[in-house]
Amino acid sequence: MGGIPDNRAAINVVDDKHWTDHLTPERLIILCAAITCFFAVIGMFTFRFFSDNLIARENASLHAISEVKANKLARWMSERKSDTEVLGLNVTMLQMAQALQKNHRSESAAQLQGWLDLVVENYAYDSIQLVSLD
Repeated sequence: MGGIPDNRAAINVVDDKHWTDHLTPERLIILCAAITCFFAVIGMFTFRFFSDNLIARENASLHAISEVKANKLARWMSERKSDTEVLGLNVTMLQMAQALQKNHRSESAAQLQGWLDLVVENYAYDSIQLVSLD
């Protein structure tokens, strides 16, 4: 074939090499390190994103729970205050308390104690204490 050089031999040399022949141990180490760094960076950003969202969501949840508990406690205190007002305005209880104040060993003391025991039982209180302003 006259003046045209035969390039098939050079092409075959390139074709005969496998793509892994260029991967020396140093290049493999660099490639593995690059892949490891890539996934480490992705993992770090993913962790920060999800952890920030989780913390914000849990803070909102705890804030809501604290508001519910505070409202529940305020309502409970209001109910207890109403209970004491009702007890304080009960004419029968006031008469028994006044009789008890005059004479600690009167029949009113036993009646008042029985009545207060019923209140403790029905309201599930631990105890009731009468306090004098004198």
